[in-house]
This record gives sequence, structure tokens and C-alpha cells, in this order.
Amino acid sequence: MYSNKRKIAVAFCLAAMITAGGVSAQSCKKNIRTGECIENKDKDKDKSKQAAAGVELKYPNATRQEPSKTPSKIVKEWKALVDSSISGEDSAKTIAAADAVLANPKASKYEQSTAAQIAGFAWIGTEDYAKAMPYLQKAVQIDGLNNTSHFDTLLAIAQVQMAEDKYADAVQTLTRFLQETQSESAKTYGLRGNAYYRLEKYKEAISDLKKAIELDTEGDRGLTQLLMASYADSGQPLEAVKYAEAAVAKNPKDKGALLNLASVYLQADMPDKAAGVFDRMKTAGLLTETRDYESAYKLLANIEGREKDAIAVIEEGLKSGKLTANESLYGTMGQIYYFSGQTPKAIETWKKGDELSKSGELALNLSKAYSQEGRYAESRSYALQALKKGVRDTGDAYMTLAGTEGQLGNKPAMVAAAKEAAKYPGTRDKANKLLKQAGAK
Repeated sequence: MYSNKRKIAVAFCLAAMITAGGVSAQSCKKNIRTGECIENKDKDKDKSKQAAAGVELKYPNATRQEPSKTPSKIVKEWKALVDSSISGEDSAKTIAAADAVLANPKASKYEQSTAAQIAGFAWIGTEDYAKAMPYLQKAVQIDGLNNTSHFDTLLAIAQVQMAEDKYADAVQTLTRFLQETQSESAKTYGLRGNAYYRLEKYKEAISDLKKAIELDTEGDRGLTQLLMASYADSGQPLEAVKYAEAAVAKNPKDKGALLNLASVYLQADMPDKAAGVFDRMKTAGLLTETRDYESAYKLLANIEGREKDAIAVIEEGLKSGKLTANESLYGTMGQIYYFSGQTPKAIETWKKGDELSKSGELALNLSKAYSQEGRYAESRSYALQALKKGVRDTGDAYMTLAGTEGQLGNKPAMVAAAKEAAKYPGTRDKANKLLKQAGAK
């Protein structure tokens, strides 16, 4: 609460303007954390059919030698797998059929690899990526698939690794994919650039993302957004500005591009230009959707001197029904009031948000605000409420309570709260100092 004002909604900046995956413009099922495509069920069926039918190469420059397909040695189990895979109606049945093939010692390498691949994609279809991974890895390790299926599976492994936040593993898999296929695609370089970005290896991310943009033929804006984020987070905001300005010049009424530009202006410490983008959007009547209003008020909240405009956007959004009253909105609104020196209004707003909240975050804000106003009994009440509801920083809540109890002259309660705060690394030193000053053991 007492941090620099520009942290009010910093998460709105580049991180919020890109999908976490940021590399796919096609229609697909996306993992909710990464935004990266994980093949949907229809595509799973297609892949399974292709695997069973032995469809040939799409990686003509691959260094891997195409394995020869051997005749089927397990007719009954193999037919059951092929039939189940083609129907695609029952993932559990398909996985069981694949397991039967894998368990048969007479199965050829091709049959084993194909069974593992089909089972892996079946698990992906149910969005159980943890169970999909061993099958996909087995399909590659057995080394019995044709090149098309083999490398498609390797790429799927990288996608699952991204979905599971295993970014270093994804980099390794994608590097192998690029080396062994000798192919170049915007999707692959974009995916590896995404992984590098999440590992905070910005130099490598920038290199891959620039390559992806060169290869892109679908106008994937996510690639440029992720590149801008990489430049901004690597301390090169002016490079991010260059790309953002180019995107707006290409499509002056693209709301996403305009909001991106405003964000990178803000990160490049150009608040006037950032505000100018909002004014341009407002004048052009481009604030029409919920996300437009959300982006606008969070942007303005981070620009000194535009606090009233931020509040006006919120009020307009609430009146029009584009915004819904909730903890997050009232939390930001209260911070705008607080950092503009309007503590009573901040308290009033946070109270509204606290009534709608299941967490204790706004109650903790209220405790601090009341303490600052010298209203220690109310501060104590909200500190206790914050702890009861639960907060992200429990140590901070206990330190706030300790300070309030001290102001109320309740030394035993102060010591008890400080001892609790001392249990958390972030408040340990401060709590121990307070305990020493109080002569507590």
C-alpha cells in the first residue's frame, strides 16, 4: 500500500497486454497460464489417424533418418487401438488400448511409438498434461515413428513443458527440434522466445522473437507484443517504443496496439505521451468494451496528474455497465485516492471493496490507513479482520497489528503480534527490533 504510486497497476503494463504464450494467432485450445496452443481434440483425432496410417513427412530437411515401417505383429491389439483412435469418442478407451499395445512384448518399435503418441495426445485432449508427458517422451525415445509424427510429438512435448512452467526444459526441447528438423517457423521460434522470456534471458528471447516476426505470415501481433515486453524488461524501453509506434502507424485505430503503445510509453518514462494515447482513444470513441475501460483506468492511475481522469473512467464504466463493482476495482480506486492524498475517500472506497472481498487485502489497507489517521481502534479491528480472512503477506499484517497495539498501549498484545511477525522472513528483522525495544524475550 505504501509503495510507489506507479506500482498501483503495474501488472497492467506489458505483462497484461500480451497473452502469456503470445505466439499464436490461430484458433486453438490454449493453456490458461501460457496462452500457448495445445492441440484440440479434433486435431488430436487427426494426429492419431495420421499416426496410425503412417502419413509421411513434412520435415524434408530433417537430419533424422526415416525409420522403415515394419509389418504389424499384434493384429488384435493394434486393430483395437486404431479403431478407438479413429473414433476419438472415448479417451479412456483409447489410452487403455494404447497401454495394451505397449505392454505386448511382440509389438514393433513403430507400434509402440505410435501407441505412446496416441495415448499422449489423448491425455492432452483431457488437459491432463502431467499424464501426457511420459507417453509423449516414450514415443520419441522408442524412435519408431516416421519423421512427421516424431517431430510433431517433440513439438508437443515442448508445448506441454510450457504449460507446466518448465521453461528450461522447453528451451532444450525446442533447440533439439530446430537442430534436428533444420526447419524454420514463426511458431517454433516464438515459442522458444517465450520460454527464454520467462527465464529472464532477454537477449536470447529478443533474438528468437525477431526471427519469428521475420518468418511470420499470419500477422501474429502476440509476437511483437512479447518482443516489446522483452525489450522493456531488459532495460531497453526505447526499442519497445519503436515497435509499438510502428504497430500503431500500421493500424491507427487498433485498440490493442494503442494500449500497447501507452503501456510502453509509461515504461519508458514518457507519461505525457502515454496520457496522449488515452486522450486520442477517448476522442475517437474507442472505449467501448470492458477491457478498454479496465486498461484505461489502470493506465491513468499510473500517470501523475491524471488521477481524476482515472476515477472518471471508473465511474463512467460503472454507470454504463462496462465495469462491475468488485474487490479489484475498488482496490485500485482506493489506491488512486490514497496516493493523491485523499485518505478519507480511500477509506470509504476500500470499505466498499472489503464488503465484496473474501480476502483480507483491503482490510489490511484499511488498517494502515486508519493507523495513519490516528484511529488506532479501527486500525486494530481491520488488522484482525485481515488476518482472519487471509492475506498474501501475513508477516506484514502482524507487524501492522503490532504497531496498532503499541499505539493503544497494549504491550502484551503488541509483543504477541511482533512474535508472529518474526516468523516470516520479510518482517523478521523489523519484528525482532521491535521486540528488543520492548524488552521482550
